[in-house]
Amino acid sequence: MKMSVFDLNPSLDRSKWDKKWDETRQKIQQTLETQHRNKNGLMYPVEVTNNFIEHAGVEYFCCTVRNIYKRKLEEELLRTISERTASTTGGDYFRELTKFIASILNVRYSMVG
Repeated sequence: MKMSVFDLNPSLDRSKWDKKWDETRQKIQQTLETQHRNKNGLMYPVEVTNNFIEHAGVEYFCCTVRNIYKRKLEEELLRTISERTASTTGGDYFRELTKFIASILNVRYSMVG
């Protein structure tokens, strides 16, 4: 609760913050992907939706942040599977796919249905 936006996103400095504020003011809403740091110092991917709101003459920058670590991991897994099995077809494809999935997940067996 005591971390500022600059603590959460170490790649963000005051000039970048001001630029994003101006961009969001013009667009009203903006969505982007970046990396945030948790209180333990570990970095993780996030999707940030910035909203510009003006109320009673005061400007607000309202943000929603969503951890997308799992989504990024799944995308990378699908990309890797696609690359590793692209040269096989038919029954060979499924044999290679199940071997690769077992290897990646570090399990003894896998089944594709």
